[in-house]
Amino acid sequence: MKHSRRVFGWFDLLGRLGGITNVMMILFGIFVYPISEHSYILKAAKKLFIARSRDENLFKEDPR
Repeated sequence: MKHSRRVFGWFDLLGRLGGITNVMMILFGIFVYPISEHSYILKAAKKLFIARSRDENLFKEDPR
């Protein structure tokens, strides 16, 4: 049986950190996805239902 020693270099370290970073991005994405989807739906609905009219007082609230 022959044993050998391998030096842990900078590229090995970056490879290990890249794996950890990828897992952290996936976990962060799982938590942020519902918020992002809800924000997109609200923004799309707001753009779809913009009413254009010459009367600028049409959508003002009733003071009563």
